[in-house]
Amino acid sequence: MTAGFVAGSTCFPFSFGGGGTGTGSRTVTPAQSEGCATGLYTVGEVLGLVAEPAGGSVFVAWTAAAGQLGCRDCELTTFTMPGSAATVLGDFSQGPCHPLTVQVGGGEGTVTSLPASSLGCPVGEYRAATVVSITGTPAASWIFAVWEATAPEISCPNCNSSSYTMPGSVATVRALFVQEVACRRLNILVDGVGEVVLEPDRSPGCGSGSYEQGAVFVARAVPSGGQVFGGWSGTSSAVGCRLCEATSYTMPDRPASITAAFTLGPVLDVQPLLVDLGAGGVTGTFRIRDVHPEGGPLTWSVSEREPWLQVDCGGPCTGRSGEAEVRFTVDRSGQRPGTFTGRISVNSNGGLLFVVVMIVVE
Repeated sequence: MTAGFVAGSTCFPFSFGGGGTGTGSRTVTPAQSEGCATGLYTVGEVLGLVAEPAGGSVFVAWTAAAGQLGCRDCELTTFTMPGSAATVLGDFSQGPCHPLTVQVGGGEGTVTSLPASSLGCPVGEYRAATVVSITGTPAASWIFAVWEATAPEISCPNCNSSSYTMPGSVATVRALFVQEVACRRLNILVDGVGEVVLEPDRSPGCGSGSYEQGAVFVARAVPSGGQVFGGWSGTSSAVGCRLCEATSYTMPDRPASITAAFTLGPVLDVQPLLVDLGAGGVTGTFRIRDVHPEGGPLTWSVSEREPWLQVDCGGPCTGRSGEAEVRFTVDRSGQRPGTFTGRISVNSNGGLLFVVVMIVVE
């Protein structure tokens, strides 16, 4: 006899029974009627019943010899307590078996799955909610990449050892493998003042500055400190253009080095930088020269900044190279009295300088 129950009292015991071929849990609320011990209820008390299937099982039905059930095939239902002890049967059955295919979806490797099936199912078939361990093993020179599935129930898609929770339907899981990349380091050397930029800075799957054999990328030389690019040195077949600041480079089958050479470029010198023509001077000259010819040819252009100045370079005044003497003239007509200052700019690959011309108009 249930503890706390006395014949002739108004509190009656309630219990669950049954179970079926499946598994699951059953709960009842409240725990007792007011004034009764736990598990005892008064006649007419409405109880809430909940069935929770587990392990791929499904709920079948509630049955009771006495009392009133709200819904016999619902996992959540009510039960009205009769004026006597009552037992409600809540049965579960094993759910249907669904095929699961675990296979290689790309690359080279093997796959395994455990257990081989759910209890009572054919090999390769599982009930819903069954957790299946899956392992992808790459072949030589291959690495595991990712799992793909028809339903997103993989615990760790990027792990070669993972688990898959079976849905309530046919499912497929695929392991993808990619070929292992042999990364080779490219050592960058700089002779002079400047830097080298690699575009891109690596092959996929490699660290910065490392590439797989045959990878083609761009090496870009960036001079600084007044220096100019002098050329590339390295494996002759790897460098696309030795004298180009930006060149293609093809990674050989071993670690390699490439050197970018920078040298001091041409340096512009203009003399004199100040010419005072006073009140009577009409013409003047200045000389353009390169004080560092070892840095390459000096190219320059000359332009006047004032309408009363006119330069004569003895030829074109733009895109010139080498040393030259430049003559200029002034035109005082139309100028009001006073002192005027004008500038002639000399722009070159060796710098920018200005010649200042002063005149007096009386």
